[in-house]
Amino acid sequence: HYFTLVAVMWMGAEALLMFQKIVIVFVQITTQFVVVLSLICWVAPLIPVLIPLAIDRNLLIKRTVPDGYCFISNVTVFFAAFLGPILLILAFNSVVFIIV
Repeated sequence: HYFTLVAVMWMGAEALLMFQKIVIVFVQITTQFVVVLSLICWVAPLIPVLIPLAIDRNLLIKRTVPDGYCFISNVTVFFAAFLGPILLILAFNSVVFIIV
């Protein structure tokens, strides 16, 4: 759940960097900007992961397979904590790709 959201956040970051390189040509991308963007991409997905855990730990269920994995069991929480952020970033990427 967390790493999927991180990967999608990096996809949004790449869209932002592409927008800066193609549309806003004369802006220099500094190391400080990349560090801040990296921190945002790694920390922001913690919010939709930790909120359901703070509310009720049983929202993540353990499957009975040999490897065992946890994922969101409640449909509402699934849409709010997983699918919602992904759709938001995909909408952002679509807008950036239309502009570029």
